[in-house]
Amino acid sequence: MKKFEILEHTADIKIRIFGQSLADLFKNALFAMVAIQIPNYKFQITNKSQIPNSKMTRRVKVKSVDKEALLVDFLSEVLSLSDINNEIYPECDIIKLDDNEIEVEVRGLKVDQFDEDIKAVTYHGVKVGKVGDHWEAEIVFDI
Repeated sequence: MKKFEILEHTADIKIRIFGQSLADLFKNALFAMVAIQIPNYKFQITNKSQIPNSKMTRRVKVKSVDKEALLVDFLSEVLSLSDINNEIYPECDIIKLDDNEIEVEVRGLKVDQFDEDIKAVTYHGVKVGKVGDHWEAEIVFDI
């Protein structure tokens, strides 16, 4: 199963995310955000041999009113960390996840710059739900 796909949108970037579980959905949403920030991030990471301990680990804990708000708030929190620290976080370990709370340890790397500047993760048109035997979400990034 693919992790995400980019959908048609007038001015911003809209994506559909897929996951076998709700946890997979959140992990794939994080990966999709990194793929928007730096489409070929593995090739643009600052040379690891020049930076000791280049892999960054940060804890993110978010509470929200429902799954849709939780996805937006989670990605917004990670986006904020990414902007503040000039890091990308393509990997995470989910410590806790339910319908309105997530606690995650994200792992990332320093980057020199982002190819696409994401201004915000929006609530506009956000959807999260189970479709058959898997989970899907749609979300819009303001660029």
